Amino acid sequence: MKKQLMTTTALVAAGLVTAVGTANAQLKLSLGGSQEFILGVADQDSAVRKTTGFDVQHDGEIHFRASQTLDNGLRIRTRVELESSQAGDQIDEAYVSVSGKWGEIRAGSEDNAANLMTTPTSGSWATNVGQNLNFDVRDWIVTPAGHALNGTTRLAVRDGDAEKVTYFTPRVSGFQAGVSYMPSNEEDANGSISVTTSGIQHGFATAMNYRGKLGGAGVALAAGYASAKASPNATATQEQPQDPKGWIANGSIRMSGVTVAASYLSLKNFQTDGANESGGTNIDLGAKYDFGKNHVSVGYMHNETEASRALSANDKTDRLLVSYRRDLARGVQYRLNFMWADFKGETAGAADDNEGIAVTTGVRVAF
Repeated sequence: MKKQLMTTTALVAAGLVTAVGTANAQLKLSLGGSQEFILGVADQDSAVRKTTGFDVQHDGEIHFRASQTLDNGLRIRTRVELESSQAGDQIDEAYVSVSGKWGEIRAGSEDNAANLMTTPTSGSWATNVGQNLNFDVRDWIVTPAGHALNGTTRLAVRDGDAEKVTYFTPRVSGFQAGVSYMPSNEEDANGSISVTTSGIQHGFATAMNYRGKLGGAGVALAAGYASAKASPNATATQEQPQDPKGWIANGSIRMSGVTVAASYLSLKNFQTDGANESGGTNIDLGAKYDFGKNHVSVGYMHNETEASRALSANDKTDRLLVSYRRDLARGVQYRLNFMWADFKGETAGAADDNEGIAVTTGVRVAF
């Protein structure tokens, strides 16, 4: 009897192991990300750094991903991005998505639909082969104090990676649409609802893009709109904040190793200071050429921002980035960058002005 019981127990245990293995057979776990170490030198007129300066920087993320396809055909995915070079908000984006033939629903800490669907065709975003014109130039050439700047050509209305829910349609004949709802601008926080926030609430974003061919060229077009309600919880020393909103249109064309792209962004009331709610525009242009393991690109951006309603002029910024990249091995790149930026403030004098150049070089490893 004991021997029979032990045999039966062993068979049941083996069956459980087999069942678990079968149930988890479709679960895929993966680890990815990148690390880039950069050396550079910058020369600028800013009062913060008047002399030529050498610096060592790095940028990187680790991505944790899991996916599984259910028996009914639905695919479940999750993604968590861990920043390795950022103080404060260590988790960049974290979300869960459910997708099928009907499209995809994504919920969590993530960019809005207008941001996600237009950024890949947005000027320098579509053509960068080295560092990023939107972010990295300002790491080397300082934005002067008091200079208002919408630093990127990505469409956001103070929501960033706030918790939101997004729906993407299937792509049909090259077209795809998306829509997001953002209850508030809170990120990585539970226990409060949108009416308690001091930022934005009831945000909405929508976009459409197209991917296709025109003759022998690859064509991509995109447009998006976003808006949100300012919180009624402004402090007593502020004017009532205005509702932020904006739109973007861009596109790229690719043929014989050459890609060119352009983008135009318009925003209103995107700053959080109630006394100086401002609007701004961004023009982003980019081009690149891929030849074998070598790649070169040039990107230019012009930004105008109304920093103060009391002044008729605008803060203006011009940025240029020229990059070279060599693919050394799978996932390993050598990069060389030349940067220039010119900040012209709307006030008299040079307190909110700066101009500078920088040269950086480094190796990026993606895994």
